[in-house]
Amino acid sequence: MSQIPFIDHLGDALETMISQRVTTEQEPRRRRRPRWLRPRMLAGLVVVVVGGGVATAAIVGQGSTTLVARGLSCMSGTGNDADGAYNVPQNGQSPTVACAKEMGVQATKLVACANPKSGAVVYESDGDADQCKSLGLAPLPADYASANARVHALQQALTSDYDHSDCMPPKQLARKANADLERLGFAGWRAVIDPGDASEQEYVGPCGDFPATGGAISSAGAALDAGNHTVEIETGPPRSVQQIVERVMPVLSAGVGRCYTLTGAQRLVRDILDKAAERTTPVRFAVVRAPSDAQAMLGPQLRHYYDQGCTIVVGLGTTPDGQTFLVKLENNAAAQAPNNGNGPIPDSAYKPALTRG
Repeated sequence: MSQIPFIDHLGDALETMISQRVTTEQEPRRRRRPRWLRPRMLAGLVVVVVGGGVATAAIVGQGSTTLVARGLSCMSGTGNDADGAYNVPQNGQSPTVACAKEMGVQATKLVACANPKSGAVVYESDGDADQCKSLGLAPLPADYASANARVHALQQALTSDYDHSDCMPPKQLARKANADLERLGFAGWRAVIDPGDASEQEYVGPCGDFPATGGAISSAGAALDAGNHTVEIETGPPRSVQQIVERVMPVLSAGVGRCYTLTGAQRLVRDILDKAAERTTPVRFAVVRAPSDAQAMLGPQLRHYYDQGCTIVVGLGTTPDGQTFLVKLENNAAAQAPNNGNGPIPDSAYKPALTRG
């Protein structure tokens, strides 16, 4: 979990950042919504091991629909040692067309293979007609395109369900998802509700949604669990509250600045949240001292802040009512008064980071 000190002057760039709308473009899936102030996972280069002597019969046997639901990987190279972007949004397009946009190459220079564990895998073509076979994989099954269209139709239906209201109860969203699965012929699939780990302080609430991705607060594509043939539904706050969190996270993650007392930091975060929401927001603060193992993970600069008694933000979430923001702070109460190298900084030195218009 990243540890980020509160900042003083956010400037015009952060004013622009906080006013940006949340993008809903589907990006790589993640199994659980990011909790607290964890950085968003973006499509990036990772090593994906995709070999293993896969036979064509194994692909067909598991069903092309399941294969599509497992996702799409785009490899920057011709072999299994290549890096690539995983869980690339397909949106009903062929694997090579989707990867062409991701990789910045022509689709005709790519070849798509099938892996029963990771879905479709696209490589740069080496000119060998048996490239998939040489990689221990199989060509895409003949009915992949029709299965891809069905999965895309399901994702669109699930997205429409979610967009129906700002806060739909999880059970109601599950009923709608099950109706979509039955209508579109997804035999053996079902919607399941994952309430999360109640023992953790999380980004929670009374509403149903789908897992988040790097660019969407709720992604129907990320909800498809091909291994279990389920549509995963999570619990969280209303969409409008999630959007506030999404807009505030870049501000809180923007960088380091001056050292704040506990009171000054609390006033600062209230100002940032109120500006993002364009209203007075309910906020609760949880203040803790970092345990020894967490202190060891702090970088030199953050450790310097912490050792002086500066307040460091640990996370931003919501309480179970879905309306109250829960901000977790770390403050070393045993340290000296906060000092950023220019003498102690009193609470009276606080200046709002953003001016309400």
